[in-house]
This record gives sequence, structure tokens and C-alpha cells, in this order.
Amino acid sequence: MYRNRYCYCERRLITQSSEIEGKGEDAKLILHVSEQGFTNLTRRSLIIAHALPKGANSLPVFIMSGKELIPILVKTGNFLRADQLKTRRRYPIIFGDDPIHFSLEIYVPRTCHSSTEEEEMSIPTEYYVDEQ
Repeated sequence: MYRNRYCYCERRLITQSSEIEGKGEDAKLILHVSEQGFTNLTRRSLIIAHALPKGANSLPVFIMSGKELIPILVKTGNFLRADQLKTRRRYPIIFGDDPIHFSLEIYVPRTCHSSTEEEEMSIPTEYYVDEQ
């Protein structure tokens, strides 16, 4: 029986839609994907299959899978920003569970976002897994 060893169907995260949620400093770009479970160090290919909404500019990017909101980080540990993405591209990402996040495995262009001294670029504590 012939088996296609190059099929990456189960490894793709294809966006279904995107939206801007929140206003001001709390605004974020959310990419909606089909609901699925992720295990630690699972590699996926994020495919942005549509245009990003106007006004996304340099908002932090999150993935919404079902009801779970997962931040995407770049190699330096900062949030991926909307101005670093291009549509109709494939981005290799890896899932991490402490804290819950996706990390890009490639370099992306610099963002035009400039942070203030009060703004911390690390992941908020609400995304950490409670150890019980």
C-alpha cells in the first residue's frame, strides 16, 4: 500500500478569519483557526489565508482555537506584531505549554512598534498554566 509521506494536512493551521479585539493598549489581532488540541513541542504551519483587517498595524497577534487564546512569540520572546506578517504565507510555528504560546521558528521583519518603559514585553501571567 502506497503511503504519502509528504502529507502535512494534519500539521497545518489555516486561518478561517481574523478580527481586532479590544481598544487602545489592550487591542490585539486574533486569528481564528479550527478547534484542535495541542501538545508540548508540536510543530505546525500557520497559513494566513485571507487579508488582515485594516487598522491592525502593530497589534500583538494571537491565535484563537475554540475558546483558547494563544499568543504568538518571535524568536526574541516578544509578541509577534501584525506588521511583521504577510498574508498567503506559511509560517512554521511550535507550541509550548509553559507558558501557553506559539513560537515562530523563522525570523520576521522588525516591527514599527515602540514600547514605553512601563510596558513589559513578556507574557502576562494570565497565560501561565496553573500547576496543581
